[in-house]
Amino acid sequence: MNTENLVDKLNRLQRELDSGTLLDLNELYNTAYLVFSTTNLNWRGREDAHNILRSLILSTNGYISSELTLSSEHFGLAVLAASAKAFNLAVKNMRIDHSVIYPKEIKPAIKKIGKINLGFLGSDFCNQATMLLAIEFIESLDRNRFSVTCFDHGNYTQDQLNSDMRSRVLRAFDEHVIIPWEDTEGYLIKGIEKHCDLITSRNIDILLNMKNPASSAIGILAKRPAPIQISFLYYPDTSGFDFMDYIILDSFVHSYSQYYSEDVLIIDECYQPNDSTRYRPKGMAFDLPDDCFVFANFSQKYKYNPKMFDLWCNILRKPSCYKNNILWLLCDNVEDQNYLLREATLRGVGDKLVFAKTTDYRTHLERLHRADLILDTYPCGGHTLTSDAIWAGTPVLSMRGKDFCSRVSYSISANSGNNKFIADDEYNYLTKAEAYMKDSVRQLVVKQNLIDDRDNKDITLFSGSSYATRFTKMLEHYGVIS
Repeated sequence: MNTENLVDKLNRLQRELDSGTLLDLNELYNTAYLVFSTTNLNWRGREDAHNILRSLILSTNGYISSELTLSSEHFGLAVLAASAKAFNLAVKNMRIDHSVIYPKEIKPAIKKIGKINLGFLGSDFCNQATMLLAIEFIESLDRNRFSVTCFDHGNYTQDQLNSDMRSRVLRAFDEHVIIPWEDTEGYLIKGIEKHCDLITSRNIDILLNMKNPASSAIGILAKRPAPIQISFLYYPDTSGFDFMDYIILDSFVHSYSQYYSEDVLIIDECYQPNDSTRYRPKGMAFDLPDDCFVFANFSQKYKYNPKMFDLWCNILRKPSCYKNNILWLLCDNVEDQNYLLREATLRGVGDKLVFAKTTDYRTHLERLHRADLILDTYPCGGHTLTSDAIWAGTPVLSMRGKDFCSRVSYSISANSGNNKFIADDEYNYLTKAEAYMKDSVRQLVVKQNLIDDRDNKDITLFSGSSYATRFTKMLEHYGVIS
């Protein structure tokens, strides 16, 4: 289906939603998703399609909220906020009983003689980016203070179930509760009362949601099965939901919070937890051209856009201290590779692209270590990718924006002492890249400093146990617990 037909379908589904005749919110979301995904690497029609979506979001009670929304260069803060608020209205149109278990109100601090019951609701309790970041934090929570339960609505492959990370997850929680995936498929959740009972029967005091607003289990949160509900880690923006009480940010990503539906909790240092026990790259060899400066980005393709690609190609045309420059991109699909090669050729650098395929986590870290500089995407920048790159000893050149998703790399780099790789505009981004690619001595010093700092126990960015301490301190500071 082409972009024009998809937008027509989106308009029809929107009318059905407004009239109360839409039977499946999942169809609406999937259509919006297809509009975004068909313009990922189809840049000639991208601007027109995104402007239509922009108009729909601003003028209707639309529901188009995901990482794809965040990645559009044609959306601003006001559009993202409108999308989030509209999403909240869409959830209210779901065919469920809207009575809540714990009404939202001004909440006193949770005071208990026994332990405070924390719950984590999500579907990625396996070797996925969110859990790779959060696992050591969860393991390190003070079990004299907290009881920690996982509410898992994931649909996992056998390889994921058999992974070392899955085994580690099962050990990390005091209790692992399965919410059957087939019961949460789509947005009209089957047996929602039964799923809420799984949470309320365990007297969960604080429930942390580790999925984006399009999560299949969002109807569970709409019923408010816990007195306090917090948006945590997964989605770098407001949820737009009036049934989410708080969102966890840090002073670097915190910006324009007047758009947020949640109250803001500011954690010390970086909002993103990390795992200090993960694999340390050893220096694996890769089949790359000799004597070249290796720029890289291993983000998913939805984060690529023509404006940033123009900037990357401009950088590739600049001279470095090596014979050649290359840009190493993650791209499995041959058709997508050919599209990027055509676009690069139009910009005079078609011979400078090298493609990597999806691989295991250790090889991913080794690839990041081999790169000389990561060129970050914008407006939706690197999150786990930035953390992984700095862990691997490679700096990330990022552009600091105004909204959450464009400030995560800024937070991670600043907390790792790498402020000199943060740009405020495209010209600054270009000049920083050009200066670094010419300075071979600086390249060696920066890489070694990153590795030394990673292994320095005084640097807390990569310490999950430090994050657990700061998390508890944050809850106390804001009066969530006492």
